[in-house]
Amino acid sequence: MENNARRTIDLADSFIQLARAENQPLGCDVFDLRDIVVEAIDSLWPIARRRDLQLVTSGTGRPRLVQGDRHLVARALSNLIDNAVKFSPQGATVRVALGSVAADGDRRVTATIEDEGSGVPAETRPRLFEPFGRGQDSGSAVGLGLALVHAVAVRHGGSVTYSDRKRGGARFVIALPAAAPHRR
Repeated sequence: MENNARRTIDLADSFIQLARAENQPLGCDVFDLRDIVVEAIDSLWPIARRRDLQLVTSGTGRPRLVQGDRHLVARALSNLIDNAVKFSPQGATVRVALGSVAADGDRRVTATIEDEGSGVPAETRPRLFEPFGRGQDSGSAVGLGLALVHAVAVRHGGSVTYSDRKRGGARFVIALPAAAPHRR
């Protein structure tokens, strides 16, 4: 009964977060994506440690500024990193790499999250970013996490993509428009 109650609360919270990401006005803070990644990894470190997972970051040597709703972007990145931890086998490595790219004349900040799990079955990929898009057998307790990630990315003028890793596992890349650095 406790597990069912916890799942119901998680589902209600996920619906609220998804509705907020899709409909409410966005915050317009300028923040460093490095801070979001550090916070997400810190919160997942105890779970990773219990499963003997390595959490490896790269591209954190310089600021990666974006503008928008810090809370929603943090939730989206946390969902992606949490999924990587959840779907990786014991003893695996989860990688989070920050970078930047030029796209359509704009600079984008990217966060690439890679795991060593089984990846996403081909038949579920067309609906991957829809609510409950992975179906009941995905191992996901709720099924709204990737829909939230997609909504956050799109609302911020960015994107999220999925691809298989060459050596197995999943690769998600979220790209958000870069914010101009603060001038003093």
